[in-house]
Amino acid sequence: MSFRDRGGWWVVAQFLLFGAIAVAAWTEGPEVSGGALWATIVGFVLLADGATLAVLAFSALGFNVTIFPKPAEGSLLATEGVYRFARHPIYGGVILLFVGGMLLVDSLIGLGLAVALVPFFWAKAEHEEGLLAHRHPEYESYRSGVRWRLIPFLL
Repeated sequence: MSFRDRGGWWVVAQFLLFGAIAVAAWTEGPEVSGGALWATIVGFVLLADGATLAVLAFSALGFNVTIFPKPAEGSLLATEGVYRFARHPIYGGVILLFVGGMLLVDSLIGLGLAVALVPFFWAKAEHEEGLLAHRHPEYESYRSGVRWRLIPFLL
């Protein structure tokens, strides 16, 4: 199967966005809060929540983890653990990690790019859901039973 067929261009775009966020984080530019305590606290909470969500999602996926949107051959549909509350919690965890991180380093441009992960991962998840429905006939039932796409109780 080709790089394109597996959704490789989604992965390239994702890592380009990650790289842009990293560059913004370590480049002097406009600040979010000027080092205010609220930004540090909110940043830390979001970072910790994102890490927790991502770790729980990775552990629930087990050997089904793939960086590509197309499910791996022989993969099983994850519906347990955090997947009972969100259909793509790894993406949600990554969003929270980057938003929290940009608050901690006080980068307004980085924060803007981190927020841009929301529509990016929303679109990637939508594409992935079509592939999951094709691979797993039970996916439609699962999708209709799990309201949140990225972050439990939020998105």
